[in-house]
Amino acid sequence: MGLNAFFVYTVCIGFGLSYANALVLILIEGLVFIMLTVTGLRKKIRISSWIIAALFVAMLILTH
Repeated sequence: MGLNAFFVYTVCIGFGLSYANALVLILIEGLVFIMLTVTGLRKKIRISSWIIAALFVAMLILTH
């Protein structure tokens, strides 16, 4: 139910897209995630995102 609410209020109403266009975007997003998983890039992106998040937190701590 939460995903349905996100889809309707954020994607369709918020971005002003029709239901058909929003569904095509979600299909493309799903295909991109499948390709990232099959090629193994998803694991590398996950590791690099942890490193970037840790560096961001360290920067926040050091600047204050």
